[in-house]
Amino acid sequence: MTPQASPDPRILVTGATGYVGGRLVPRLLGAGRRVRVLVRDPRRLEGRDWRTHVEVATGDVLTGLPEMRGTRTAKKVAASR
Repeated sequence: MTPQASPDPRILVTGATGYVGGRLVPRLLGAGRRVRVLVRDPRRLEGRDWRTHVEVATGDVLTGLPEMRGTRTAKKVAASR
């Protein structure tokens, strides 16, 4: 049995406390998308205007991502310093 795609899939953003992720989240929300952010320390989201409009998952991409179960598509955006 294959999982059915949600008509409005949630988008998982890693690095939401960083430069790119912190600017991507409000744009996704503004486009009407459902967003989950993966952060190591949820306290770093304090003060973000969009904090109450996202689902927060605590974790680290290096230790595994149970949050990605059922993911159908993954895309990567990277920023260099």
